[in-house]
Amino acid sequence: MNLWIANINPDATDDDIRELVKKYCGVDVPEIRREPGDGTRPAAELIFPDVGSSVLQEFQGRLHGMFWKERKISVQVM
Repeated sequence: MNLWIANINPDATDDDIRELVKKYCGVDVPEIRREPGDGTRPAAELIFPDVGSSVLQEFQGRLHGMFWKERKISVQVM
């Protein structure tokens, strides 16, 4: 299962995203796929191959709507 994070600050690196998730969810992100777009609301898919949907829903609750790096991020379970 995966988490989708949208409205990421364009200056945020993959390491920044990993640090955010580690700090608030206590897990390492095995893989990040950046989504191309027009640059106004950058997004990334965080891949967690061994994490179930109930755990990812908990992570979503911790991160969704957070103001991070001058942006309010949106998080969804995929």
